[in-house]
Amino acid sequence: MSTRDTSVWDDATELATPSQGEVRLGRRDNTSFAVRMKAVRENLGLKQGEFARRFRLDAELVARLECGMALPDPLMNLVLALIEQYPKEVAIVAERLNQDAGDLAN
Repeated sequence: MSTRDTSVWDDATELATPSQGEVRLGRRDNTSFAVRMKAVRENLGLKQGEFARRFRLDAELVARLECGMALPDPLMNLVLALIEQYPKEVAIVAERLNQDAGDLAN
């Protein structure tokens, strides 16, 4: 494993191992996550509610994350990274999950 790979692995391990109930954010704190999340949403031209609906996220959580009132867990860090890199694909998967959930309800 190269030095770069080791660094990425160490960062991922740090993100995935919270201690004493705390969420570790690696190199990012909740302020930088909030700024990044808002930037991703705005780059997609979406309002908070639209962003939440498109990607099957809780609208209140999106608002709290964007203003720094909630700390993202490692899964939310991953979700935002996926949305940032592959917004169309994530939206398609989210829509399919909505359809599947509707099929189960009927």
